[in-house]
Amino acid sequence: MRYIGLSNWAAWQIVKAVGITEARKLAPILSLQAYYTLVGRDLEREIVPMLQAEGLGLMVWSPLAGGFLSGKYSDGEATQDGRRASFDFPPVDLQRGDAAIAVMREIASAKGCTVAQVALAWLLHQPVVTSRW
Repeated sequence: MRYIGLSNWAAWQIVKAVGITEARKLAPILSLQAYYTLVGRDLEREIVPMLQAEGLGLMVWSPLAGGFLSGKYSDGEATQDGRRASFDFPPVDLQRGDAAIAVMREIASAKGCTVAQVALAWLLHQPVVTSRW
């Protein structure tokens, strides 16, 4: 049996494709690979409810937002170094991102872990995320 996964499709496209594969008795679409992090939560509007309704899994790409959620890129720190200095992808709302990292630093300090570990823990506790790396 073959299984199909999609990457970065809109909710309407996924539902249409699922309908076509079911009607034609083709290999089922079972997952979506998409960008989803604490600073990139756009999926929660349409994609997440659709995935849950259709019973599809979510595999996340760039769980640390291109390194931003490592904590080393907030408040203008390290903006001259690293990959984000010349390649701002995925794009991050820096004001909201810096505010999130400030809170995550407090949590990380209280728990004895890193900001990146807090970001990954949040992601892994989202019911829609089915991949565990």
